Amino acid sequence: LGNAWRMPQTELNKSQRIYSLSFIQAHMAFGSIDVPSVVDQRDLELFCLLDRQHSQCVDECGYTVQFNLREFVCKKRFKEMASHLPCYARAAPILSRHCRSRCGDYTPLQHTPLGYAQRCRQLLCDHACTNFVLEKVCPPGEGKSAAKFLLEFTRMQVDYWVKDYVLTHNISLNEAYPASCARLRCDNFTSKNCLRRRRVRGG
Repeated sequence: LGNAWRMPQTELNKSQRIYSLSFIQAHMAFGSIDVPSVVDQRDLELFCLLDRQHSQCVDECGYTVQFNLREFVCKKRFKEMASHLPCYARAAPILSRHCRSRCGDYTPLQHTPLGYAQRCRQLLCDHACTNFVLEKVCPPGEGKSAAKFLLEFTRMQVDYWVKDYVLTHNISLNEAYPASCARLRCDNFTSKNCLRRRRVRGG
């Protein structure tokens, strides 16, 4: 009886590990684009629940969250995000093979003008590559819409980074906003107008 009980638990634990790994792989496939690590609507609901609990804990401790992912994904655009998940899940394996080798792996963000410039150069590459893949593997119209959603999220995220830096260091927005980040505001950028990731000087 003991063995009969342990075997299902072992299989369950194995399934949970594989399922968790699929979250990580799907998340990492998008490189520097900070898409939530979810693969279906149930995962997204759980993500939003945990994020809400985390935000509540932070608030109760007297801190504020500089960029709250829940505001964009879980409150304002939940249905839209959920509708794009099948497209993102379908594209993830191809993104891992095609875009990570082209644009580089995710690295921790350095909260300095140079750090923002480097991250935005990678974001330009990741978005250009992701746009191409999503439009190829997702149904007509869906890939473009899913790519636009990610870009809107990235633009908002970058604005929060730079504006917070400006307030903290008492400098002008023009001084702190790198040229590579400004290019993310263009609707027609491609991987050709982003610098190679290994170059770190300038914006």
